[in-house]
Amino acid sequence: MKLFEWLTGGDVQYMARVDCMREDWPTIAVVVALQLGIIVGYLLIAKRWRSYEVDNAEGERDDGADALRDLRNTFVLCVLCGYVSSIVFLWWPAYRLLAFVLVALNYYTWRFFVRSGKLELIYKQRKVLTRVRGERDEAKKELEGALETNGRLAFELEQMESALKEFHEQYPKKPGTAKGLRLLPPSKED
Repeated sequence: MKLFEWLTGGDVQYMARVDCMREDWPTIAVVVALQLGIIVGYLLIAKRWRSYEVDNAEGERDDGADALRDLRNTFVLCVLCGYVSSIVFLWWPAYRLLAFVLVALNYYTWRFFVRSGKLELIYKQRKVLTRVRGERDEAKKELEGALETNGRLAFELEQMESALKEFHEQYPKKPGTAKGLRLLPPSKED
């Protein structure tokens, strides 16, 4: 029991926030409900963040990924220090416990700052990926255009061959006559 007393001020006990707010229950209820909404939202964001991290980890350690993990940890500790503690302190003013959590928050905050330079690689990779995707899309459009043009040319050639065949059927070569109707000027062989 001594630990709980120490966490709440020891000999000079800290005042619970409920007492400071003079038990204004409607305001307390609204503030707690809003803080719980933020807590749940932040924890869902952290959970999704973690799932993306696990899905994309592929067993490799990466300084940029380490920096992002530090940022996620900072994010979760901010939730604890800001919103969870605010609700807890309404009834149990354990400000000394908050000091310990703030030490961890400081650690991850500064660790992220030190490692954040490694994020430059991630952003450069995104820039390259965006450029490559753009080039791929442009090449795909060019290929589709070329295929369309080739298809159109093949169709036109087929039409011309069909017309030529029809022409030869209508005007066949007669035995003993010249080589038939010429569409081109005579060559030296003629």
